[in-house]
Amino acid sequence: METRTLLASAVKSALGQVRPTPNLSTLNAVALALDVAQTTVLITEGVGAVQTIRLRLTASPPSPVTINLSRISGDTDISVLDTSVVINSSNWRAEKYIRLQAASDADATNGVATIRATASGLSPLDIIATEKDDDGAQGIELSSAAVSIPEDRTTTFRARLTARPASNVTIQTARAGGDSDLEVEAHSAITFSPTNWDRWQWISIASKSDADTANGSATFNVTSPGMATQTVTGTEADSTSTPAIHNVLVDDYQVLASSGFGLDRLGANRGQIASAGATVDFLRGSVNAQITSAGGFAGVFSSLNHDSSEHLQLNAQAILPSQIRPEYQYRITAVTADILDGQGTFQLELKNAANAIVWSGSVALTGGPTAIRLTVPNTVGNVELLNWVVTGPAGSFAKVDSVKLEVAGPQIGYLEEFLWPYASLLANYNAATGLVRDSSSFVTGAFDGINGTGALAAATAMAEKLGVISTASAQQIVSKITTTLLDLQANASFNGVLPHFLKNTANGPRIIPGSEFSSIDTSIAFLFTLLSSQALSLPTAPLEQAIDNVNWQALKLPNGQVSHGYTDTGTRLPQGWDYFGGESLLTALTYAAAEGSLPSIPNINVANPATFNGSGFIDEMLWLVMSPVGKDAYGPDWDVFRTVASNRQVQYYDTQPAPLFGASAGEAPILAQTTSGYDAFGVGGAIANNDGSAVFVAPVQTPHYAGMVWSLQPDSSERMFDYLTQNGMLTPLNNVESSVAQTWSGQIENSWNSLRGSWNLGLQVLGVGKGLLQHVGVNPLSNAAETNTYIAAARQKISAATQNLTLSNKAAIIDAPRTFDSINISGASGDMIIRDGGFNTLRSKSLSITTSGVLDLNDNDMILDYTGGSQLAAIQSLINSARSGGTWSGTGLTSTSAKNANPKNRTLGAMEATDYQSIYGPGATFNGQAIDASTVLVKFTYYGDADFNDVVDFDDYSRTDGGFNDGRTGWLNGDFDGNGIVDFDDYSLIDQAFNTQS
Repeated sequence: METRTLLASAVKSALGQVRPTPNLSTLNAVALALDVAQTTVLITEGVGAVQTIRLRLTASPPSPVTINLSRISGDTDISVLDTSVVINSSNWRAEKYIRLQAASDADATNGVATIRATASGLSPLDIIATEKDDDGAQGIELSSAAVSIPEDRTTTFRARLTARPASNVTIQTARAGGDSDLEVEAHSAITFSPTNWDRWQWISIASKSDADTANGSATFNVTSPGMATQTVTGTEADSTSTPAIHNVLVDDYQVLASSGFGLDRLGANRGQIASAGATVDFLRGSVNAQITSAGGFAGVFSSLNHDSSEHLQLNAQAILPSQIRPEYQYRITAVTADILDGQGTFQLELKNAANAIVWSGSVALTGGPTAIRLTVPNTVGNVELLNWVVTGPAGSFAKVDSVKLEVAGPQIGYLEEFLWPYASLLANYNAATGLVRDSSSFVTGAFDGINGTGALAAATAMAEKLGVISTASAQQIVSKITTTLLDLQANASFNGVLPHFLKNTANGPRIIPGSEFSSIDTSIAFLFTLLSSQALSLPTAPLEQAIDNVNWQALKLPNGQVSHGYTDTGTRLPQGWDYFGGESLLTALTYAAAEGSLPSIPNINVANPATFNGSGFIDEMLWLVMSPVGKDAYGPDWDVFRTVASNRQVQYYDTQPAPLFGASAGEAPILAQTTSGYDAFGVGGAIANNDGSAVFVAPVQTPHYAGMVWSLQPDSSERMFDYLTQNGMLTPLNNVESSVAQTWSGQIENSWNSLRGSWNLGLQVLGVGKGLLQHVGVNPLSNAAETNTYIAAARQKISAATQNLTLSNKAAIIDAPRTFDSINISGASGDMIIRDGGFNTLRSKSLSITTSGVLDLNDNDMILDYTGGSQLAAIQSLINSARSGGTWSGTGLTSTSAKNANPKNRTLGAMEATDYQSIYGPGATFNGQAIDASTVLVKFTYYGDADFNDVVDFDDYSRTDGGFNDGRTGWLNGDFDGNGIVDFDDYSLIDQAFNTQS
């Protein structure tokens, strides 16, 4: 086959971004007409029940088009609420959401009506609207009768009612039989009301990890009194030693370009391949390539790695950046295409940077839908473009729905959720300049960002700790970023403040006109890179000096606040960091590091703190790189705030049809529907909620927030990423900037923005990494913030002098090792939860739990450094109260990890530090922390582990025998159930633990 030349020439935009010039006459060949997403719609009957249809034009109109809608025949109970809309050349890519309604009636008949859309000069368009009657028999409807659940992960299905209930109805889901490794993980009970009875709600099934290779199955019953039981069969997809297969979406043509051909789903450019006598039309959700003259060809090229003008290739045998270790790489195993219709020869090909075909394959199209999968051998090397073309006689054509790369790689569980976005962020990095492009859609050097650059530095320290890159590679990346940031401050800053965005010039990277020299982004870049340098044993003094070099006094406004920065011409911005939140506190930290004092942050509600707009990233951004301070120097308690904020975010989305959550800042999921592009989505802020539903009919979710709170809300975050992965939205090369789960006539559509934006990628990676590291060991960034004396002093400055945590009918989730002066928990809603992982040691000088309060250590330990008389008896009493004879159903000092242990061989043991040091020596530490004679140690361990060494052995039996024979008591002497005596029950507990420990 001959080598084809792309029908494109290189031009530069205002930002120097290279894009192909489209053949506009071909691109706009689609005739102007009325169009609708669905020609048939289902409308739920009843007041308040509205169904939306999506009306649009097929092409840009030469003048504004007024579209009128009306019912022309059928059931008069069906009406049009939006009877007229106007579409013009600036908004024609957006769909107009037209509301229909079906009035409540007494019959049980599903009425039908024809709705007609008309516009001058255009053919009318009819939509058939069918009423979904609400008067029928009560029942349960499920979205699926069978689901597959990957081992150690979750899968969701949906349920709703078949008719409107008179009052609230709760349905229950429970395993009826089968593999006990499969269980209802969330939403075992969901409630429907007379107003939401027809809206899908999700139910989650989990598959526990097991040692076998069998795909177990279980039956789940979905029930409600008076309704027929519905059944779902869940089947485990067992993890094996075979590679994991993922389908990378190169393009599904859902994103209608705002100009030219737009971008593919990898954030790279795309365009047409067409000879004379051929046309290529980019439609909504497909591409139609047509041969009008014999011997012609028509198709589409898609770049696989940024803009094709850069000629950046993927290694087909290792598609992630070269710094990623070989054992975490993926290789291309096949190319697939979904064809809606076609005639002729359909060819797929991979090309390298020299425009040479390195692989190709073809299939004869004979009409109708066709699913194509063509194997790619492991001999293929570097690739830049994925092309498809149709050839054949006049009349040959292909209507293509999507093209994908099938890739194979390691079975690594939830490490995928760190590795994939980290690889995308790393792919945005230019090793020559040390800068990160703002997103994958920009040519390197056209629009680089220092916030994304700092995020990469921090994420690289985590990547090294998690083992996905080598120490040498990590040090090389962070060292280069450091050199670049220092050079920027010397040559491209204003008063030491770095530009937020930069572009390449003859003199090196310089500020992009119209952007700002940013105090927050300077703080992010220097702080994140400094902590990464500390973690990787690199020099930190130059970065400490860089923070000192910022002219903080010039940045300081007359009211004592730190200004947001300067305009590109050096005018100080009048707005300061004046509101509670991570941005203000992070800036205060770097200010304190340099100045030794704190700036003003006036807008803080100490009792009930709230950020300005409720945008989730503001809640968590500082705590991605260091442990929370608890109460800060301005008064608010971050432990309570983060718990309230993350719980609110999860609960806000809880009744949506998919297990997605997170309102934070990002590009909108459907850019054509909004004029703002980048939105600060948020809930629970000082201003009104902005969840995006006013524009998109349903609330928008931003996955980076779910990543950021992984350590606080692990179940919800894991469930969300399971959903994104299983629906092909998150893959080794695909990312989700934002998404919205919309319901159209009872069917769920996931619309998503596939931008690989560097800042949000960094936030997501750092959050997921933090969550994963809770189960691995020390977080290198948090450790760096405490071991680097320059930052540790600043962290102390932004912290309250005394850390007293009081939870009176309040909850606090703790996701890092923490130290308090006192902990006081009371009330039925007084809960302190230490997230599991085994490394979050809790330390306090005093502890009080009263009136149904609970402190849940999970699988972590505690140090009570008391004053006065021994607190061992009080601590043992709190454990006994919670343990409740082994059921762990009481209040006090508890462990959900012990409760859920299978077999029941885990508990919380307590002993005086003097007993511990009698075994290990007077200078012995506990979990790396110093202890003295007035300390009680609490350890999550096996029953019978008398000496706190995490194993039950001969020494423990000897100590237990000595305690039994000599009438001694206490954990060290074998009293493992805490009842004040060593007896048969204690021997039963130690025997079980000895025989079942792992």
